[in-house]
Amino acid sequence: MNTSKNYFYDELSEKLYPEIDWKLKSYPQSRSSRVMVELATFNIAESYVTSKIENKHGDVVKVNIEGGRNGIELQETLFDLKGKKLSHAYVVTHVKQSLGDSANSIRLNASSVEWRQQHNIITKILIRRLPILGIKDWLLIYEDTLFLLAVKDAYDELEIMAYPDE
Repeated sequence: MNTSKNYFYDELSEKLYPEIDWKLKSYPQSRSSRVMVELATFNIAESYVTSKIENKHGDVVKVNIEGGRNGIELQETLFDLKGKKLSHAYVVTHVKQSLGDSANSIRLNASSVEWRQQHNIITKILIRRLPILGIKDWLLIYEDTLFLLAVKDAYDELEIMAYPDE
């Protein structure tokens, strides 16, 4: 996986990218759990944002993203957790940025590469490694940058890959 520095949101994302690549190649699915979720529009509260996603059974599951401590609490109908002792998760998203006004990076229905190119929208890879704090009815993500970018509506999907300690 050869990726240019210009593709990353920040230095931490660039540093974590090779770790994910190694884990994807090294860990069998029986020891990890991976899910991709498309988020509905974010609802902004005072210290958190919420969104809704649909699990594989067609049930609506709520997602809560807030700043402060770092960590994630998984939602059991989204992840295959049976018999797995998972300790940390990588959260990956593509942050949308307007080339003309990076402070105004909002969700612009920018799903196709052609549309983003025509409207001067680029995406940068954001990666975070978070400790798994437990299991909840909601998917809870505690991370400052993801919270701030959700307030700006700068991303609309998350890939979450959970792994055990080495």
